[in-house]
Amino acid sequence: MDAHRPDPVDERAAKMERSNYAMAVRVSSDFIAAIFVGGALGWFLNSVAGTSPFGLIVLLLLGFAAGVLNVMRTLGLVAMPKGMPAPPSARRRDTEENGREGG
Repeated sequence: MDAHRPDPVDERAAKMERSNYAMAVRVSSDFIAAIFVGGALGWFLNSVAGTSPFGLIVLLLLGFAAGVLNVMRTLGLVAMPKGMPAPPSARRRDTEENGREGG
């Protein structure tokens, strides 16, 4: 029976790998979505106000900046605004540090 049971160390490594992959997908989709939304709003502004190409350029750059900020917040490198929950990576790091201090 023991030969058919998975190794607990291998299970933890596989779970961590899946978690890291999920975080990478989330971060990249947040970044791409922010750029896409900025570009779409810029294109819409250009078509409504006739400011071509300046609206697209400005809002595309703002979308890029917002994407970078979202990535940094998700990874816990920048503080979140008050009232917003901490990202999962920061919560995990806090519980690990508290666990070490208490034990």
